Amino acid sequence: MASSLQQFIPSLATQDIKRRIQLGSDILSCLRTPSCLLEFEEIGFFIDSVASWINNSNFKVAQNGIEIMTILAEEMKEEFKPYISTIFPATVDRLGDSKDQVRLQAKQLMLKLMNPVSSPQYIFDKLNIAFGHKNFRVREEVMVLLQQTLDQFGSSSLTISRLMPSLVKLLADPNSQVRDTAMATLVHVYKHVGERLRHDISKRAGIPPPKMQLLFTKFDEVKAAGALLPSAMERSDKNFVEELLY
Repeated sequence: MASSLQQFIPSLATQDIKRRIQLGSDILSCLRTPSCLLEFEEIGFFIDSVASWINNSNFKVAQNGIEIMTILAEEMKEEFKPYISTIFPATVDRLGDSKDQVRLQAKQLMLKLMNPVSSPQYIFDKLNIAFGHKNFRVREEVMVLLQQTLDQFGSSSLTISRLMPSLVKLLADPNSQVRDTAMATLVHVYKHVGERLRHDISKRAGIPPPKMQLLFTKFDEVKAAGALLPSAMERSDKNFVEELLY
């Protein structure tokens, strides 16, 4: 078994799908070995080459590419940050893949890019385009990712105000799944930030009164069930108001 990723460099140019799938498996086997060396002169070329797999039409090649990048992000930590822009567009597109497993892996990679590579805010600033993506699954999955981010890193990891216009807009999305996910995501945000979210939404134009009333009813149900998280009470009104000014 190879002990360094450098040994795979000569094979990266192959266009044969079967060989590329096997190559991906071999690289993953190396990465899962504690003795696998990641530091070598051509690591940038290696990442650029494997990053191209993420948008490959063969889902197994794409899966291998995503998984390799996920492990590299976890191992390299902040040193992987210069490569975020290389893998980002294709990873966003894979959030809309027709296969559940590929979408799941794409979200897992995004979470690794948030930590330990950069931060949730850094990644969501770049994910702004995903809320308006032409593929409805991308629009849906970026909101699922937001829910996961809040659960994993907490509401203090994000400036919620930057996301509110996109979330509110998706309440009126042409796709019913996206609309439902937008509603569920706003309820999820409410669990984390509490009544201050209701105050912000009540001041926003563009939300039909029936939809706003439905949303507030769901907020009431969360509150009545005692499902608000400690963060919904801990953050001061002053800080939340300042955060929502933009």
